[in-house]
Amino acid sequence: RSNKNALSNRMTSIKKCECPFKLRGTTSKKAGGWTLKIMCGYHNHDLAEILVGHSYVGRLSAEENSLVGEMTKNMVKPRNILLTLKDRNVHNVSTIRHIYNYRQAYRSSLKGSRIEMQHLLKLLERDKYVYWYRKVDNYDVIKDIFWSHLDSIKLFATFHTILLIDNTYKTNKYRLPLLEIVGVTSTELTFFVAFAYVIDLGLMKALQMIFPSSTNLLCRFHINKNVKAKCNMVVYPKEK
Repeated sequence: RSNKNALSNRMTSIKKCECPFKLRGTTSKKAGGWTLKIMCGYHNHDLAEILVGHSYVGRLSAEENSLVGEMTKNMVKPRNILLTLKDRNVHNVSTIRHIYNYRQAYRSSLKGSRIEMQHLLKLLERDKYVYWYRKVDNYDVIKDIFWSHLDSIKLFATFHTILLIDNTYKTNKYRLPLLEIVGVTSTELTFFVAFAYVIDLGLMKALQMIFPSSTNLLCRFHINKNVKAKCNMVVYPKEK
């Protein structure tokens, strides 16, 4: 199912370089508007002394593209990728935006013509994850999906005393609630047990039936945020 409305379009812009130009505008009686004619459209400003920020000059070479792709595959952060490029080439004037753009192009090339859910299923199958999903009735559309790594399952089999379940409430770009299941080791270290996308929020109420002895942990940050919002309504009421 298409999710184009939930995804934001890429914002593009132009750069001001203080290059003077001259336009001549005349009214058009036939068209009922204006006609613009460029009188001087040549570059007539001094050359820039610093090339940082110029997209064309800062473009990555083929070797740098290969390096960025390899480091992206190894989960290296963009800022560390940029530092590596500048350490290898002191004349590199690329910015963090060049790294983000190529990372996006690299991931799109891996995904190919597959949509996000198809690509996720392919990766789960390739890396031998344990996964399960449900489809919408009479439609070939996935509405719920659960997945876990084999190593996570082995860890949970050893440390199964404490299990934390948290939901992010549509904070990802797909606008779907991501359910995270986290375990705790005997040394108080946490590890991910599994993840799930659950569209039907009513399923969360089933926790009280399946795990009747579980405890709801309230987030202090959201409690303080809600209290502040309620207090603002009382202390600073909006005038009608």
